[in-house]
Amino acid sequence: MKRILDKPYMEGICPCCGSQIEYGQRNHMDNGGTIAWECPNCEASGEEGFDEVFDGMHYNVCDADGNECVYEAPADEKIWMNQGLYKAVVFPVPKLAGLTEAELLFRGQTRRKGEKVWMDGSPVDSNWVQGGVALGKGSFSIIYTYDPIDKYPVYTDTVCQYTGVDDMNGKRIFTKDILRVYINLGGEEKLFHVLVSVTCGSFVCILPRGDGIIPLAGWNEEVVKLEVIGNLLDDPQLYEERGEDQ
Repeated sequence: MKRILDKPYMEGICPCCGSQIEYGQRNHMDNGGTIAWECPNCEASGEEGFDEVFDGMHYNVCDADGNECVYEAPADEKIWMNQGLYKAVVFPVPKLAGLTEAELLFRGQTRRKGEKVWMDGSPVDSNWVQGGVALGKGSFSIIYTYDPIDKYPVYTDTVCQYTGVDDMNGKRIFTKDILRVYINLGGEEKLFHVLVSVTCGSFVCILPRGDGIIPLAGWNEEVVKLEVIGNLLDDPQLYEERGEDQ
């Protein structure tokens, strides 16, 4: 039996219920591989595809009853573009998106938000490090730097890639970032929140509740401004809040 899902695939998120998944064994293929996962919330399972970064797909997804689960995006929701918000539709491949070697940047967490590392059991904030990445086969990978020369163990599921795009304040935009999108059309202002991810080899903005997928590159800067307000790991509630004008 096949169950049709109503939300697009997202890295680190259960396609069946929207909860954070737990990763297991990594399976390598010719041009990437898959990572087995299970959902502690709804007990679904599957495999997440990657090609150095999340490849926009989940494979062999089954819910707790063993039903095959797939997402089939409606034709009118695959790309969201109207009202002059875009100058052009651009689909940059992450590894070939015009980034120089120096701009191929990753980040990851050496500790998660809320971890209790102190003797008194008090929770701590997350700690991010940036640099190159060596993905591990288990729960941990390595972020490394050259100046100074150092390496840091990070949780593999927290590794994010720099998109080559900066927000309105000059802050780098990474995958898993949550953006506030400001739109000004003829004096009418709107804003909403989106999640930055990778789908089909392109950096994209995903609207909450399966409302659409928007390519990150190509925004018309004359009417649209992007601002990083958090990330999915530290501030997941910001993604669901959608913004003030929805």
